[in-house]
Amino acid sequence: MEMLFFDFDDLDDFENFIKNVRWKGDFNTSKVDFYDLSFFAKELSNINRSVNFKGNFSGTVDRFKGKNVVLNYGNDTFFKGKVNMTGLPDFFETYIELNVDELSFSKKDIETIPLWPFDSLKLIQLPEQMTSLGKIKFKGSFNGFYNDFVAYGNINTDLGFISSDLNLKLGSSDRQTTYRGNLKLNDFDIGRFWNLSNVLGKTTLKAKLEGKGFDLKNINANIEGEVASLELYNYNYSNIDLNGHFENKLFTGELLVDDPHLNLNFEGDIDFTKELPVFNFNSSIRKIDLTALNLLERKNAASLSADLSISLVGSNIDNAQGFIEARDLVYTEGDKVINADLVNIESKLGDWRELSITSDFVDGKISGEYSFSILPQTIHHFTATYLPALLEENSVRPVAQNINFKATLKETKELTTLFVPELSIAPGSVIEGVLNTSSNFLSLKVKSKSFEIFPVTFENFDVDGKTDAANFSFVSSFGEIQFNDSIRLKQVNVSGITNKDTASVRVQFNGKDSTLAKASCFINAGFLKTGYTVLKFVPEQLLLHGQQWDLNDSNYMLVDSTSFLFSNFNFTNGQQKISINGIAGRDTTAKLSAVFSDFQASQFNDILSAYDVQIGGVTNGTAQVVSVLGKPAMNANLKIKNLMWFADTLGDAEVNSVWDSRENKIKVDAVVTHGGDKNILINGAYIFKENDDELDFKAKLNKTYVHSFSHYLDGLASEIGGVASGEIYLNGTAKKPELTGKLYLQKMGFKVDYLNTKYTFSTEVDILKDRFQFKNISLFDSKGNISTVNGSIRHNHLNKFYFDIDIKANRAQVLNTGPQDNELYFGEAYASGSVSITGYLDYLIMDIGLRSEKGTKINIPLNNPDELSKSGFINFINRGIDTVVTVIRPDFTGIEMNMDFDITQDAEMFLIFDSKIGDVIVGRGEGTITMSISPSEDLKMQGNYRISEGKYLFTMQNIINKPFIF
Repeated sequence: MEMLFFDFDDLDDFENFIKNVRWKGDFNTSKVDFYDLSFFAKELSNINRSVNFKGNFSGTVDRFKGKNVVLNYGNDTFFKGKVNMTGLPDFFETYIELNVDELSFSKKDIETIPLWPFDSLKLIQLPEQMTSLGKIKFKGSFNGFYNDFVAYGNINTDLGFISSDLNLKLGSSDRQTTYRGNLKLNDFDIGRFWNLSNVLGKTTLKAKLEGKGFDLKNINANIEGEVASLELYNYNYSNIDLNGHFENKLFTGELLVDDPHLNLNFEGDIDFTKELPVFNFNSSIRKIDLTALNLLERKNAASLSADLSISLVGSNIDNAQGFIEARDLVYTEGDKVINADLVNIESKLGDWRELSITSDFVDGKISGEYSFSILPQTIHHFTATYLPALLEENSVRPVAQNINFKATLKETKELTTLFVPELSIAPGSVIEGVLNTSSNFLSLKVKSKSFEIFPVTFENFDVDGKTDAANFSFVSSFGEIQFNDSIRLKQVNVSGITNKDTASVRVQFNGKDSTLAKASCFINAGFLKTGYTVLKFVPEQLLLHGQQWDLNDSNYMLVDSTSFLFSNFNFTNGQQKISINGIAGRDTTAKLSAVFSDFQASQFNDILSAYDVQIGGVTNGTAQVVSVLGKPAMNANLKIKNLMWFADTLGDAEVNSVWDSRENKIKVDAVVTHGGDKNILINGAYIFKENDDELDFKAKLNKTYVHSFSHYLDGLASEIGGVASGEIYLNGTAKKPELTGKLYLQKMGFKVDYLNTKYTFSTEVDILKDRFQFKNISLFDSKGNISTVNGSIRHNHLNKFYFDIDIKANRAQVLNTGPQDNELYFGEAYASGSVSITGYLDYLIMDIGLRSEKGTKINIPLNNPDELSKSGFINFINRGIDTVVTVIRPDFTGIEMNMDFDITQDAEMFLIFDSKIGDVIVGRGEGTITMSISPSEDLKMQGNYRISEGKYLFTMQNIINKPFIF
């Protein structure tokens, strides 16, 4: 029930209604217009709005109380609680007490209220960020005057929770306004509030604020804050302390962070007293885990530490000047470390702008009249001027830029190894130039002793380019371009000119041997607005493997960002011809075809030598490569007459392969025929898989000559012969192949180069997944003596071959050398005993224990008596006393040998003083000679040898010839 009751002592009280007339009202869903209230408070007369309310009120106009008060204003504004007000109608002297059980409002409702003192039509305008708060809900209390009050309570918003306990005193001027209190945020989404959700997230903090003034020129305030959590780039920081002071347009502050992944202190000041703000900061970053904080995406954990100094003046990137300096910078990623004593970036403004960088990695400078903010637009406009087909020219010409730039690289290996591992640049490389957009002038010079874009290395690179009114021209040279150890282009010169949407480039180079490989040609290019580039090749000279080749005039290539289209590329040399047509791309619809006619396969040996392969033969047929730039697959129908492998003929070969798109595999059938017999048959499939391609091949050998593959044992053995038969299976994956099967080796023969001894054998070899196994092989020397061999050659998926071989020798020939083979010792030796060979192919360990047998004759030349006496090579003491022999021989790469040679009476030792006149000591005896060889040590031969009998023919000038027998 609604009721309004007035209580007064007499009618005279109405003359002072505000103070003397007591009233009481119980309102239930009532409505009052602000215009009506203006009779009691004229300041409200310009608010053309109404309020719905209910509640219980009592008192006088100048002193009343309200309880169970409920107010509704606009669409979102709602109040519920108690109201006590003392001092109306003088609003400025009114003391207000509000106990808020519930208060909600929105930015939209508040902005319907005129600005205080409500005497104009200008409405309150709140910051746009307030929209993201949604409907704001408050619960707490408000006590004080309009210009001196304490607000205490909790605020809930769409972005999170805010708690405040603030005292605000509004002075007659901004300078006299003071504030003091505490502010708390709990899971408040500050990123959404500032429209930075991609960077910032929720934060929880508490801050203490005390000061006066809000205007920049009047602020004198302190702030102390503790940030319990702050979400930045999806990482939640903790343990952050902030202390700051703002006075006389000068802010001084300190930030301390002790997060598990960030430890730093940051202190400095900002001076707003000048026309442009002045920033001076120092920071010690003891640790910042860049990957854990999501500041850097790297495969391994990355961290940084440094001492920073920042001194800048300016409000944006174009007017900023000063420096940023980092000292003792350490960047760590995995087990790799980058150290920099100094990185300094300095900006200077004057008649010319100058930006310079000084560091351990690069020194550079950009000077002139330019603006950073429009550099991207400038580069775009400049490129579009000379290559309009590639870029649409800007409709608005950018502000004139006049720039001089130069950068000199220092030692950058630490940087490139980590961030661009395929790139390596030699120290001292220089990039410099001039850019003037007013005259459309560009001059560019690049010099480098060496740089590598793996797997290609460029030596002595020099480029010089410039523009004129319509063209960009350049001249460049390379001392050498190396694709691998075997493929090298020397004296490479590339020069060219662009004219709007066309270009002409001349390329010249020599191969490793200029008499065998040389090329010179023009490449004419057209840049189309469709995004394609058309290339036409006009060769002047094309020498491949010592043969001159021609290319037809009607060829062209169409290039875009994904593929290369080849048309009418016909190369000819006499009867030889290669025709190339089709598309080189990444997907399986891109097919590149080649037709071979009487083509000598040896033409490819310069390229294949990188893979330790050498072939030969006359090739006819077609080959089609699918997905050249992705995972290549080949359809082929090729015939090779007299297929050769390292100059040894295997036979006539036929190769057929078919790409099966449904099963995503290549089916292969190949046969090699020699003397009417099918010596080698290969069939199977290469199956493409997402992670690792699979292998499924079978090879059948029928009396295949193994000499063709002897190249791979060069340096260890030669004169390899014999035939191999059997079946071999290649399965597994491309990364982990598995070879199995069985081979029958017949009439095998070889010579051990170092010993000059020859052996023959026949045997079976079991090929298991992890090793080649052979048992009880009878090894015959040139005299028919038999030794027994057992062992295996282990491997890890056809990689890292490890030898484990045992030989039991029985009167085997173990040495058969002459003076031309070894100047330190030579002869013929037969021995019995054991030999163990272990180790990887690039480092074999031979442990030998042998006993001399009949027929052994060892010669040790001692041709220079002077050197003999100086070196102490041999010492004669008394008969029966041990003799020490030491021989030094340098560099035995890849082999370690430890030999104990028991010399018996069956062996003869020859000490040769002068072989021409027969000045030789011949002896027999007993003893043990120990020989050791290793890459890190000299060859040593030493031991005890006791001569039991011998003879020596003493000669002098052909006058005296006296034999001595002992």
